[in-house]
Amino acid sequence: MPTIEKMGFLSKEIELYIEKHRKENAPWFGLSEECNQLGQEVLYAIEISRGDLQRMLVALWFSRALTHFQAIVVLTERGMLYEAQIILRTLIEVLFSLVSLAKNHEMGQEFLKDDKVQQLKMLNTYRNLPKNLKEITEEQKSHLDDLVENLKCEICKNKYKELKTTEIAHKAGMSDFYNTIYAILCSTVHARIRDLESQLLLDSDQEVKQLNWGPDTSGLDNVLLAANESLLISIDQVNALFDLNFGERLALLHSKFKQIGDKT
Repeated sequence: MPTIEKMGFLSKEIELYIEKHRKENAPWFGLSEECNQLGQEVLYAIEISRGDLQRMLVALWFSRALTHFQAIVVLTERGMLYEAQIILRTLIEVLFSLVSLAKNHEMGQEFLKDDKVQQLKMLNTYRNLPKNLKEITEEQKSHLDDLVENLKCEICKNKYKELKTTEIAHKAGMSDFYNTIYAILCSTVHARIRDLESQLLLDSDQEVKQLNWGPDTSGLDNVLLAANESLLISIDQVNALFDLNFGERLALLHSKFKQIGDKT
C-alpha cells in the first residue's frame, strides 16, 4: 500500500486515518451525517418555478451550501483542515446570500444588479489580457466593445453597485458571523504568513525542526461546529420559505448541535 509519505492524501493509507479520525470525533461526524441527511431530504422537497426569483435563487444557493458542507466533511475526515477551512469560508458566503434573500424578497433584484457589475468586470479583465493570450477577430472585438459600453451605460444610468460580502451579511442579520468566523478564515484562504506559521514545528529555541505536514485534526471540532451551524441555518430558512414540514427534526438537530457544541 502506497504510504502517506509517498502519495500524500492520495494514498490508500488515508482510509486508515479516516477511520481513526471518525472514531476520535464520533459526536461531530455523527451530527454531520444527520444534518446532511436532512439537507438532502429538504433539497428534494423543494418545488420552484422559474418566475419566482427569490425561491429559485434560494434553492440554488441551498444546493451549493449542501455540497460545500459535504466537501468539508470529506476533507475533515481525512485530516485536511486547511482545505476544509477554505471551503468553510465559501459555505459561509453562500449562507449570507441565502439568508439575506430568504429574509428580504427585494434582495433578488439587488443580486441581479450586482450580476451586471460582475459581467462588466469579467469583460474588462478579458479585454486587458495580453494579445498572446486571446484570439479575437475584429468583428468579435467590436461586439465585445459594444457589450462593454452597453453594460457601462446600463450600470451608470440605473446606479447599479457591486454587492460586498459585508453588506450581504448585514442584510442577512449576520454581521457577527462575518466579523468572527468569516474574518478569521480569510487568513487561511489567502495564505497569510501568520496562518502559515502553524505549519512549522519549532524546537525549544524556536528554531525550525521540520514542516508540520500530513493528516491533522487539531481544530476539527471548530470547523465542523461552524459547518453544521451554517447548514442548519440554511435548512431553517429553506424550511420556512418553502413552507416545508421539517420543523420537529430541525429542532432535534439544533438541540443535538447545542449539546455537542457546549462540550467543544
